[in-house]
Amino acid sequence: MRAIDLYYLVIIPVAFAWMCEFGGSFLYHFAFFDFLCILRVLFNLGRAKVNEYGQLVTAPNSKRELYLWHMNGWYEVIGAIPFDWIVMVSAMVYSPQTAAMHCFNPHYYGRGNVEMSAEQARLSLGRLDVRFGYTMDDIPTFFMIYSILRFVRLVGTMGTIMWILRSSFSFLGTTAARLAKNLLICVFITHLNACAWWFMSVTVPESQRWITLQFVVRSKQGFLTTWIHRYITTYLASQRAMFFVTRETDSLTESAYQIIENLFAACTFGSIIGNLSQIVRSLDTQATLDKVAKVRNVRRQFLAKYMIKNSFPPDLQRKVLDHEEFDWIHKRGMDTEDTFHHLPRSLFLEVSVHLYFELVSKVPIFNTTSDVFRVTLCEKMSMISVRKGFYVCKAGDQGSEMFFIRSGSVEVLSADESKVFVTLKPGGFFGEVALFKECRRTATVRTTADTVLCVLRKSDFNAILDNNPSVREEFRVLIQKREEDDAKRKQQEEQEKARKEAEE
Repeated sequence: MRAIDLYYLVIIPVAFAWMCEFGGSFLYHFAFFDFLCILRVLFNLGRAKVNEYGQLVTAPNSKRELYLWHMNGWYEVIGAIPFDWIVMVSAMVYSPQTAAMHCFNPHYYGRGNVEMSAEQARLSLGRLDVRFGYTMDDIPTFFMIYSILRFVRLVGTMGTIMWILRSSFSFLGTTAARLAKNLLICVFITHLNACAWWFMSVTVPESQRWITLQFVVRSKQGFLTTWIHRYITTYLASQRAMFFVTRETDSLTESAYQIIENLFAACTFGSIIGNLSQIVRSLDTQATLDKVAKVRNVRRQFLAKYMIKNSFPPDLQRKVLDHEEFDWIHKRGMDTEDTFHHLPRSLFLEVSVHLYFELVSKVPIFNTTSDVFRVTLCEKMSMISVRKGFYVCKAGDQGSEMFFIRSGSVEVLSADESKVFVTLKPGGFFGEVALFKECRRTATVRTTADTVLCVLRKSDFNAILDNNPSVREEFRVLIQKREEDDAKRKQQEEQEKARKEAEE
C-alpha cells in the first residue's frame, strides 16, 4: 500500500492544479484507489498484529488501539474518509450528465497540433488530445471543491512520509543518504510549489497572469500546449524560484505569492547549505560514530529478540529498552567512566573532585573528615543515568551502595508504596547505612524525573577504610552513637505512646 501513498503524493497536487485533465472518467480511477484505502483501514483494524514486545494481539479493542495509536493508523483513517465523494455524488445529482465534474470549453487537437472543432473531433478516427484554456469560468464550482477536498487524502500518506524520513538508505552510506533525503525533499517541495503556482495563476485575470505572458498556456504559434508541457515549464520556474530567481509578472497576486515563496525558499536553501556544511564537518568523525551506532543497533536488536524469545513480560521489556534508549541518548554509546579512567591519575582525580566532591561534602557523616579522605571517596564513585519511574532500590533488598543525586529527583516510599516519606532533590543522598553494616533496605526509592545518580559501592568504601584505620574507628564510634540515639528516641516514643494510651 506504500505504492498508493506515493502515487497520491505525486498525483493529487497535479490533479488539483491541472484538474481539467483529471475530470470525467478519471474520477472513477481515483474512486478505485480510494476504495483500496478504505479496504486497507478495515483490514488493518481487523487483523491480528504483533506488538513491539513480540506478543500477538488478537483482542478486538487491543488490535484497534495498537493500530490507531501505536502504528499511526489514525492518519490512514482520516485519509480514507470520502469527503470528496460527497461532492462527486452531489454533482451527479445536480447534473446527471456529470457536466459539473468536467471543465467547460474543451479544445481538440489532432496530430501536428492541428485544432479541430467538436464535430470534426467526433468524426475523427485518429488519436485526439483534449486541452483547456484554464480560466476560472472554465472550472465548475463542484469540480473545484472536489479537487480541494482531495488534499485530505494526503493525511493518509503520513505513515509513508515518516517511513521515508526514517529510512537509512544503508546502501548509500550515511553521508550520501542524508544528502539524498535533502534532494528528495527539495524535489517534492518544488513539485508542490509548481502545482500551487499554476492554480494561483489560473485565478488571475487572463491578460495579466504569468502563464499567459510567458506562453505557457498557449505557445507563440497560438495553439494550446499540453498539460505535460505546462507542468515541466512551471516546475522549472518553481525550481529556479527556490534559488531566488523570481518570475517576471505584472499581477499583484502573483507578486504577493512570490514574497511568501521567497521566505520558504530561504528556509529550504538554508537547510540545504546547513546540511552540506554539516556533512563536510562530520566526515572526519562520522565513520567512528556510524560504527558505534551500528554496534548499538545490533545490540538493541539482539536484546529485543532475546527478551521475546525468553517470554519477558511486556512491561519489563519496555523498561529495559527504554533504559537502553535513555543511556544511548545521554552517552551516545560511549563509556564515560572508562574514558576518564584512561587519564593520568592526577587528572582523573581532578575530574572526580569536580563531579563528586561537593556531593560528598554535603553528607553529615563525611563533612568532618579530611579533604584527602573525601577526594579518595570521589575517586571510587561512578555515575548512572536512569529514567523517570525507575526503582533505585526496593524495601527488603540487600543494601550494598550509597546514592547521591546529581540531577533529577527521587521519592522515598513505604514498603507497599502507599506513603511518600520524603522527596529528595539534587544534592540529596540515601542508602548511607548500607556502607557501615550488613542490612536490608527499609524503604523503596523511585525516581520522579530523569535522574543522574552518583554511586559509592560498599566494597570500594571498605577498601578505603582498610587504608584509613583511624577514620574507620571514627565512623565506628559515630555509628554506635547514632544507634544509641536512635534506640533512645524509639524508647521515648514507645513510652510516650504508652502514656497516651494509659490516659485514654
